[in-house]
Amino acid sequence: MTALVETITTPDGPFTIIVDEDGRVLASGWTGDIEAARVRIHPGIRPVDLVPGRTEAAAAVRAYYEGDLTAIEAVPVRQHGTALAA
Repeated sequence: MTALVETITTPDGPFTIIVDEDGRVLASGWTGDIEAARVRIHPGIRPVDLVPGRTEAAAAVRAYYEGDLTAIEAVPVRQHGTALAA
């Protein structure tokens, strides 16, 4: 799988976002180290290739820092966790 990666500058430091082909966030965090962000993705959905590009998620983060505190609520996220025990 190939995913898009975008690192933006924020008041809190560099923020990297990796999204899948549908724009869903696979990983994000305050780092400029793209590989550190990539390895945080579950191996079952971890992309092999990363391509720099613009993401809607980064636009939402920018809007959040500009004062729109609800901007990040619409960002789709794809995470693969562990099974819940009953």
